[in-house]
Amino acid sequence: MNLSFAFREALVGLRRTGSVGIVSAGTLTVSLLLLGAFVLLTANVYLLLRSVRERVEVAVYLKDGVSDEQAMRLARDAARLQGVERATYIDKATAAREFREAFGGGLLEAVSHNPLPASIRLHLNADVDPARAVEGLSAQVQKWPGVEEVDTGLAWVSRLDRISRIVFAVNGVLGLVVSLACAFAISNTVQLTVVARREAIEVMRLVGATEGFIRLPFLIAGVAQGATGGVVAAVFLGAGYVYGTRLFPELPVRSAASTAGGLVALGTVLGALASLFAVRRVLRTLAWR
Repeated sequence: MNLSFAFREALVGLRRTGSVGIVSAGTLTVSLLLLGAFVLLTANVYLLLRSVRERVEVAVYLKDGVSDEQAMRLARDAARLQGVERATYIDKATAAREFREAFGGGLLEAVSHNPLPASIRLHLNADVDPARAVEGLSAQVQKWPGVEEVDTGLAWVSRLDRISRIVFAVNGVLGLVVSLACAFAISNTVQLTVVARREAIEVMRLVGATEGFIRLPFLIAGVAQGATGGVVAAVFLGAGYVYGTRLFPELPVRSAASTAGGLVALGTVLGALASLFAVRRVLRTLAWR
C-alpha cells in the first residue's frame, strides 16, 4: 500500500470531522496537559517530601551527670542502629550556643546556669519509612542508661507520611481517568471519520481491498491526533515549568523534559489504541449493512 496515499486519506478524514474534530483535539490536549501537570507536580512533591525526610531527626536527651565519654559511646551505638545514617553528640555548651543563635541570649542570661541538656541527634536514612523508623528507634533508645527523654516528632512525621500516600493515590486515579478521557476523545473523532467515509469504504471492499488497507489511514489519523495533542500539551507544560521555577527558585524542582516526552509518547499510544478500537467497531457495524 502506498503510504503517501494513506497519509492523504488520513488528512482528508480529519478535515471532514470539522468542528467536532477540533473540539476533540482540544479536549485531548487539555486532558494530557492536566495529566502532565499533575505528574510533574507529584514528582516535585515527592522531591520536596524526600528533602524533608532527609532532615528528620530524633533527639535523644541525656540525663545530667552523663560524661562526654559515655555520651560519645552512646552516639556510636546509636549510629549502628538500623535506619540511622549518623548520630551527632551535642554537649550542653553547643546546645546553649545553638539556642542563642535561634532565640537570642536573653532567656539563658536570666538563669544562673545552663539548663539545656546534652543530647544525641539521630539523622535517619532518606529511604526508610520515617514513621516506623522513629517509633522503633524511640522504643530501643529509651531503655538505654543515661537517656532522659526521646523526642521523635512522631505526629508531624506521620502526617508527612499520610500526605505522601494521598498524593500518590490521587495521582494514580487521575492518571487513569485522564487516559480514558483521551482515548474516548480520539476514538470519537476516528469513528466520525470512518462513518463520514463509509461509502468509500464499502466501494473499497467491493473491489477487494483488505482490512489493513482500509484501516491504515484511520490508524495514521489517530496517531497523528494523539501525537499532536501530546506535543501541544508538552509545550504548554514546558512554559508552565519555566514560570514555576522562576516563581519559586528556592524549591527543589525536577526537570519537565521527561514528563513532556512522556506526554507525546502517551498521546501517540492512546491515539493508536483508540483508533484501532474505533475502526474495528465501526467496520463491524458497516459489515451488517
